[in-house]
Amino acid sequence: MLPILDAKTIRAWDQFTIDHTSINSIDLMEKAATACFQWISINYNSVDEFVILCGNGNNGGDGLVIARWLLRSGKSVKVWLVNDTVLLKPDCKKNLELLKLIDSVEFIEINSLMPTISPNALVIDAIFGTGIDRRIEGYTADCINFINNINNTIISIDMPSGLLSDMSTDVSWPVVHAHHTLSFQCPKLAFFFKENYRFVGNWHILNIELEPSFEASVNSKCYYQEKSDFLEIWPSRNKFDAKWHYGHALLIAGTKDKVGAALMASEAALRTGVGLLSLQSDDLVAVPLFARLPEAMFINNSKEIQFNKYDAVGVGPGIGINDMSVLKIKEILTHCKKPLVLDADALNIIAQNQWQDSIPINSILTPHAREYERLFGAYQNEFERLKSQQEFSIKHNIYIMFKSAFSVLTTPNGLTIFNSSGNPGMAKGGSGDVLTGIITSLLAQGLSPFDAAKLGMMIHGWAADLAKEEIGETALLPTDYIGFLKDVFKLIQKKSPLN
Repeated sequence: MLPILDAKTIRAWDQFTIDHTSINSIDLMEKAATACFQWISINYNSVDEFVILCGNGNNGGDGLVIARWLLRSGKSVKVWLVNDTVLLKPDCKKNLELLKLIDSVEFIEINSLMPTISPNALVIDAIFGTGIDRRIEGYTADCINFINNINNTIISIDMPSGLLSDMSTDVSWPVVHAHHTLSFQCPKLAFFFKENYRFVGNWHILNIELEPSFEASVNSKCYYQEKSDFLEIWPSRNKFDAKWHYGHALLIAGTKDKVGAALMASEAALRTGVGLLSLQSDDLVAVPLFARLPEAMFINNSKEIQFNKYDAVGVGPGIGINDMSVLKIKEILTHCKKPLVLDADALNIIAQNQWQDSIPINSILTPHAREYERLFGAYQNEFERLKSQQEFSIKHNIYIMFKSAFSVLTTPNGLTIFNSSGNPGMAKGGSGDVLTGIITSLLAQGLSPFDAAKLGMMIHGWAADLAKEEIGETALLPTDYIGFLKDVFKLIQKKSPLN
């Protein structure tokens, strides 16, 4: 997993690399900027004109090095010097001197008037990086507003200029609206929030080989998980294993009006490898369940459940908010002492009755934004929401998975894990039902709540990503990516040293 570090810690990592290796600060700037140039060359090779906006700090220095590399590759480059060149930081000043040795470069010092930009030019924003901690004013703000009103492609280096990396940015502040952000070594917290998407665009992490021993010493509490992180925790299967080795899961899902929720959660659970699956639901769900999933077992809603018979219990998809469901949730919270997977109407019933304190410890909650507000209250911005999510996980000793473009899991011991898989095609009813089935299945198979939750959210999005390649985002259905779970497991097992 990649650590997500604040700006101060990243600067300390840069300095640690300089202090403990043979590289110096200007060489590190060269390495970072070269990585940006290589990304741009691969992805925008056909572009011949570039306008690079450079500040007077290290971010501006990166832009000046990129300009030098682009000129060497035969591109036309204009460099806008946005801030006072008298106050250039040493490495930025040195790279400006090197760039001025090249005759073909055009320099423009920005004041109150903005030059014209060719509609064919790609604009590179290298004004401010992670060091900004205030609102940008004056002609620098005018410059940002100017480029935000043109139709050219904009690439920001490290951070979109004006965006705060570790706290919420006021919506009235001037911030570059980048199409791509090329950031170094690890992602910034601001990248993961919906409110910042219009600034960050699509972000890309470039490895500049900062000294790895520093990362080990930091002990980060916030991470970005990738698909390669799951080989070690994936449960292997032995030749003589039987169905009871892979757990018995109970799902409480569906009503006569929401049969699909029960079917999707159940099929996802079975496809994720649980040995036995029982579904408790309305009698009208039984016939379609057996028609689609003869491997499942059915329990009528009126039957009392002995929770100790099951290795994991998932509750909520499609149960509705009615008197019977409310009584059912109350019964579960009263008598089931093992961790639960709680989603959808189970969360709404808990919120409606203020039963948060009755949730069993180590349970996994999977709310979307509206369910989260009902459970834990409204929030002004995503930074505030994440802080409250972290606090509620610790206070209630539960795992909370906030579902979004970058779903985020918070844990009772203070860890925060953002997820990398998934796509906008998942924005359809039923997606959460599939997730509930996957996580409940993993929990029943003996994974810890932490591993079941973080692996579950990765598998869920991964299957949808594979389905998207064949079906596309618009037509993608939750039932489609249930069918691609098999492909996820093939990929995991193929890469695993256990197979």
